[in-house]
Amino acid sequence: MQHPPKIAPKRGPRTRLRLLVVLACLVLAAAFVLLLPLIRARFPADRGIVSPRGSAVRTLYLGDEAQLDSITISQLGANSFTLRMRDGAAYLERDGQLLEADQELAAEIIEAVTQVVMQDTVAETADEVSEHLADMGLNPPQASAVARYHDGSEITLEIGYTVPNTSYAYCRWSGGDGVFMCDSGIVDALYTSASRLLPVTQPTVASSLIDRLTLETPDSRMDIVFSAGADGLISAALTAPYHYPLEGSRTSALLTALDSFRLGTREAVLTPDNRAAYGFDAPLCTVTLHQAAGYTTVVDDSGQLALDSRPEQTLSFCIGRAEGDYFYTCEYQGACYLISRFIVETLAEAAPEKLVTRYPADLGDALLKDVQIDAPSGTFTVHATRTERVLPNNAIETDQNGQTVYDTDVTLNGEPIGEDVFDALAARLRALNVSGSLPPDWALPEGAQPRWRIVLVTEGGVRRVVEAYRMDAFADALYVDGTALHYAHSEAIDLALGDLAAQ
Repeated sequence: MQHPPKIAPKRGPRTRLRLLVVLACLVLAAAFVLLLPLIRARFPADRGIVSPRGSAVRTLYLGDEAQLDSITISQLGANSFTLRMRDGAAYLERDGQLLEADQELAAEIIEAVTQVVMQDTVAETADEVSEHLADMGLNPPQASAVARYHDGSEITLEIGYTVPNTSYAYCRWSGGDGVFMCDSGIVDALYTSASRLLPVTQPTVASSLIDRLTLETPDSRMDIVFSAGADGLISAALTAPYHYPLEGSRTSALLTALDSFRLGTREAVLTPDNRAAYGFDAPLCTVTLHQAAGYTTVVDDSGQLALDSRPEQTLSFCIGRAEGDYFYTCEYQGACYLISRFIVETLAEAAPEKLVTRYPADLGDALLKDVQIDAPSGTFTVHATRTERVLPNNAIETDQNGQTVYDTDVTLNGEPIGEDVFDALAARLRALNVSGSLPPDWALPEGAQPRWRIVLVTEGGVRRVVEAYRMDAFADALYVDGTALHYAHSEAIDLALGDLAAQ
């Protein structure tokens, strides 16, 4: 049965009014969400400080840098200092002398006081917020700068505390009576210390020329020697507290830390009275490195590779203590500096057990030339002969990485074998790892003979000897170049040999 169409009821005035009220509330709610960050900045909850009025960035003053004579920086609770302008450069005035200053840092200070730009306005006159000036850190100011010009004029810039929920700081200047907000650039400039302005002369470290390194920590002294083989690859070994090869990645990490060593901010000249304050009475680590005379490759001003001659030298520096999450204090040539923790943490946290290798038959990227294995299953002597591959134009062939391509002939006990067999053996030797550390009271039984022995020689002339002595039914004590630190599972030699016995 067909029904007549339903007719929607007409909306009355009250219904329309309710819809308008709902829509208005939604619009106001959205506007509140969008403006919430600005509201928080303008109406800070803590200290009861008056909120700013207006939001436009304002340029209060533009000075002529060329006419600037001096800038005096004062920080609450610290000594003030003065920068003097001479011939377009800034100098730090100290004890009646003008010292060279870091020109980049000086330029930041000069820009802050000659280009006074405010991000917001708190009050047009200080009288409006006079009862809150101390809460803002402006009575007295936390830091100030007085810029003086050759014509005798001067301006003063003052900063206070950080504005809640913003990156700005409260600020005043002598050219007006208002209270403003300045950005972090002005804050950083006025909080620059005199010590930061003194340029830092960096030590010149060339990791490729380092041949000796001593690390002294509260727990041990580590003497390390670095050796470059005929193939140019660098290996390292502990010589104290015992003789043992370093793990390849640890060697690279140490050299990278030394090569990247850079002094940061200069904090103070050290005296017997202030050494303890920087942690040098009980330092984390003392580093002494010897660098042989030689040549390193550098990039010259034209962008070309060039050889740079380096003299023999010995460098020493001391890592005092952690300074926050990102820095250590560092003593170098009688002064304290801040240095990056990320760069030198490898040195500060070094320990013999962290440095030595746990892969005794792994010689890194060095090419093996001779391998001799005396095992329960027999003796295996492997020799590899490599010949550079020459192109038709008599040039040496290289791969996509620029490495020389070789033709390799391999023999096992005097008989030819495939290069793939040799590569597989080398990979298994690199993977041979220890199972744990020997007990402190373990001693080699008198008259004991090695159960198996591996002698490795690289193309660069590096030699490594690994000997295994029966420890118990399941493990062998490993002597690496004459020192025993670890043990390996008794089946380790079988895994290293693989199917070599079947060749």
